[in-house]
Amino acid sequence: MQVNFVVSDFFRTRKLKFSADWKKSISSFDNLLSIVYNGY
Repeated sequence: MQVNFVVSDFFRTRKLKFSADWKKSISSFDNLLSIVYNGY
């Protein structure tokens, strides 16, 4: 039971971190697009 909880907690934090990284990369991609779009 305890091991199960630790494993699920590990995956939950990994998923949170992954989603945060994903949002960060999406926003930086949007910034890049807007720079390119405004440059022309």
